[in-house]
Amino acid sequence: MAASAPEVPEVTGRLLVADGEGSMMSVVDVGTGTVTQDAFDLGSRPTRVYATKSGRFAIAVATDANDAHVFDGGVYLEPHDDHMDLIKRDVSRLEIDLSGDRPIHLYVGDDWSGLFYDGSGNVAFIAEEGLKEEGGAYTPALINVGAHHGAVVPLDNDLFAVSYRHPDYESDPERYVLPIGAEIVNVDGESLHQELSCDGLHGNAGNGSVAVFGCIGGVMFIEAHDDSNFHSGFVSAPEGAPEDFRLGSVWGAPGVDHFLAAGSTVGLWAVDPHEGTMELLIPAVEGRSAVDVAFNHDGKSFLVMMGNGELRKYDAESLTLLAATSGFLSGPVEGGYYSRPGMGTAPGAVFVTDPTGSQVIMLEDDDLNVVQSWNVGGMPTKLAFVGVLS
Repeated sequence: MAASAPEVPEVTGRLLVADGEGSMMSVVDVGTGTVTQDAFDLGSRPTRVYATKSGRFAIAVATDANDAHVFDGGVYLEPHDDHMDLIKRDVSRLEIDLSGDRPIHLYVGDDWSGLFYDGSGNVAFIAEEGLKEEGGAYTPALINVGAHHGAVVPLDNDLFAVSYRHPDYESDPERYVLPIGAEIVNVDGESLHQELSCDGLHGNAGNGSVAVFGCIGGVMFIEAHDDSNFHSGFVSAPEGAPEDFRLGSVWGAPGVDHFLAAGSTVGLWAVDPHEGTMELLIPAVEGRSAVDVAFNHDGKSFLVMMGNGELRKYDAESLTLLAATSGFLSGPVEGGYYSRPGMGTAPGAVFVTDPTGSQVIMLEDDDLNVVQSWNVGGMPTKLAFVGVLS
């Protein structure tokens, strides 16, 4: 008896799909299947496109154009007396000025998003409530910590972990471009705590109370329980690790105690800052290494894109492999940042861009079966789902 085809999940929202070679961003209406090709011009190819925690807004960073853009996805639930009304409007770009000298690292937290400008050292703090209440009239908070290749992680209680510039940066910016640690600051930029134990800092993530940064030899963490209770330290690579052990990418999610950290030559690791432990999850094997990770919108699972085109889904707490699939992409997964598939999630669904095949693919969340696809011209790479998440 032939197996029945998997059902297409009912998803209410849109996909913002950016191109890896050009400056245009397209919009896919998941419910109707309508594709609006090249709906918005970002000014340059995007470094990142992330949805905010509520799923209503998205922020696209166009580093080469020295700009970033905030979009209202137009689909959201609005409280009305004893029920919620479903609002549906067109996707719109909010006229919020986020231009600046080389915006690169963007991180989205629960209440805030943080954007770091390498060229100036400016850090923009973007409050989701401010976007909801003021729309295009909203003005992000701005501080300056000095130019460097930095990062910012929003934490609970309106606090932020911001990278700390190497003290010799001014004497040789190229050599000392990477920071040496991080500090916890408030919205006004007041420094409350520092941890300066991260050589070659690159890669950052948070879970609300803890921020973790990738370093040479392990990861550094910095934690804020409130605005006066802090803890920080370093989790070293396990005994026997090579001297050049380095983790340069980190992922985390609100409420998840451990983090994921990867290095191109050392594999993908699960890191527990409180326990001070690191566990190898996926080794670095040529052609079969983890090239990207994305947490599910609810933090209960995460996706790993492998170099051979396999997509894996893991339980975020137990680290158990829940599902895997392969052969659904048109071509190989390229190693370059701007050419690899992008991933996003919604209730019941996983979305993956297929840059080689000029399409976006929808898989159902449980078993990762392909259920739908949309043709999106060019080389679709980064994407974000904006819409209803509950």
